[in-house]
Amino acid sequence: MAAEPSTVTSTSGIRRPTRTSGCGPPAGPSAAGLLRTAGFSDEEAARALLAVTQYTVGHTLEEQVAVDPSDAGALGPAVLVEAVGAGDYPHLTATFTSLDFAPQFAFGLDLLVDGLAARRQRHAPTAG
Repeated sequence: MAAEPSTVTSTSGIRRPTRTSGCGPPAGPSAAGLLRTAGFSDEEAARALLAVTQYTVGHTLEEQVAVDPSDAGALGPAVLVEAVGAGDYPHLTATFTSLDFAPQFAFGLDLLVDGLAARRQRHAPTAG
């Protein structure tokens, strides 16, 4: 039987299907098993895994777009403010204070994990 492909994700590149991972067994099947063991249905585990993967891919795309290819340096938040138009979207542009992607990624991932934990708690069988 062939190995099940997994998805390798990181903020340094777009996901790519692989049969092995450089740091151990394939991540997709392990994550799906972890979610199922935690009490998620098969459908919920699949959706959760896709949500995390899609978040990772989306974040990666945003990070790559924010790099100026002419000098390989990151664009500053002022460029985003200018592109969006501070006058048109004052609340949105007020949030463009940093393009430090690592804490942004961690914050979003924490939100996803917290949401999954809350969902599991709401749908957990009650003892009694």
